[in-house]
Parts: sequence; C-alpha cells; structure tokens
Amino acid sequence: MKRGYVFTLDGVVAVSIAILAMMALIFILGSPSYETYFQIPLHRTAQEILTVLDKNGTFKKSFGPGFTNSALNDSIKEILPPNMNARINLTIYTFNDPTFTLTNTFAFTVYPGSEPEIKASARRIFAYANASKYGLAVLEVWYR
Repeated sequence: MKRGYVFTLDGVVAVSIAILAMMALIFILGSPSYETYFQIPLHRTAQEILTVLDKNGTFKKSFGPGFTNSALNDSIKEILPPNMNARINLTIYTFNDPTFTLTNTFAFTVYPGSEPEIKASARRIFAYANASKYGLAVLEVWYR
C-alpha cells in the first residue's frame, strides 16, 4: 500500500511542473511589447483627430465639388499636435442602388519626410445619407 503514495507524489510533482511551465509560456507569449505601449497614445490621438474632423464638418465638406487636399491638410494641421506627423487617406463613395461607386480619393502626408517604424492608425466611417454619400477616413500618426 505504501508504494501508491510514492507514485501519487511523483505524479503531483510532474503535473505541478507542467502547469508552471505552461503558465510561464503563456505569460511570456501574452505580454505586449514595448512598441505596443508606445502606440497607445498615438492610436488615441488618431481617433481624436478623426472625431474632431467629423464633428467640425470637414468630412461633410469633402462630399462637395470644391474640396481639395489643401483644405483637408489645413484642417488637420489645426488639430495635429506639433510633435506629430500624419498621413490621411480619405475615400468618398456614392450609393447607387445596389452598388457603391468610388467618387473621390484624397491621400497625402501632412509634413512629408522620413517615416519611423512605430506608428499607429485609426479609421472612421462617415455618411451624408440624404445625398447617398459615404466615406472612409484612415489616419496614420507618428512622432516626428
């Protein structure tokens, strides 16, 4: 009868070691890198810029015929923090039942130059449903 205790103790130790190894592996693989933490404020800034551009009517103006890259660039420069740079891609679609038609595209970098490895992006969909026009804005931001 006493031999059963030795095998049970041996099994408990083996299972404990296996569980500790699994926990260590999950911890190492699951922990975010330094770059991920560095991107959080960049992502939030990109989201906030897109929200402001939507709320101040810039995106709605982009549906009009006279809207240009320079108008969008000026709007972004007013909001963009001085230590950041940005690239925006704004795509406008018109809905003609049952399909969407690409109407216009605006894409540029606010302050052209070299791009760093660490940057973050945000997306925002906006609409002017009365005119059946829809848009997608993708903004990348990084520190300059």
